[in-house]
Amino acid sequence: MTSIDSGFKQRDLDWLKHLSFGPSPINDAFEFYRDLETGRRPLHFQQVYAKVGTMAKRKIIRKVSYSFMPSRIFCFLTPLGASILLSHGYDPLYLKIQIPPDHLFQHEYWLTQVIRRIFREEKETKTYKILSILDDGQMKMKNLFHAKGTHYADLELKIQTESDRKDILIEMDGLNLIRSRYIKKLSSLPEDRTLLVITSQEKRIGSLWTYTAQALKKPKRIFFSPIEEVLERGLTDSRWISFATKQIVQLSFEARPK
Repeated sequence: MTSIDSGFKQRDLDWLKHLSFGPSPINDAFEFYRDLETGRRPLHFQQVYAKVGTMAKRKIIRKVSYSFMPSRIFCFLTPLGASILLSHGYDPLYLKIQIPPDHLFQHEYWLTQVIRRIFREEKETKTYKILSILDDGQMKMKNLFHAKGTHYADLELKIQTESDRKDILIEMDGLNLIRSRYIKKLSSLPEDRTLLVITSQEKRIGSLWTYTAQALKKPKRIFFSPIEEVLERGLTDSRWISFATKQIVQLSFEARPK
């Protein structure tokens, strides 16, 4: 333990772990600073804001304001915050400290919410074990000598079920996914991969479905579902529309090994 994190409690570390997945509204901090005896939120919200403000002054986290978001102030983990987590034995499968440009923030925030939901589903349902999860930037770094013109999905998720390992690609719509870029991503999709397309709104499924039909000569394992559905139900219980069969299906993950 260093002087910068002296006095840190488990709830402080839990808040930093929450931020390790990506941006979070400042009000989410209340969930990590409940009264330990009653389980209720602190009587004075100023106490939580003061705690967050102190972390920001120490450069453990960073606060950024987005006027176009309903929750205007968001918190990000800094490299110092990440080093504190690592010094406390936290071994993350996924760690995000970059701050996206304003025009990509909505997409990044939705993607972060999906990632948090995946990790919560793993913990709560125990239907699979996460082996690795990479975003598109990490995939590019992993494949430095990839072919020119190769495009990556937003996430690559590898999981272990009771019977086998599954490699899943996830694409987050975010309203800024234009037709040409989406088609280029589809053309780079490996034949044996499952692609989950999570749309920002249910009505966006129609547009992306049309783009998919125009781009592919034969059906691939592509499934569509809106983000509200995925955040509420998780990957396994969500209702997905199969591009191959045009039927509503659920993903089949067996109970994971103990």
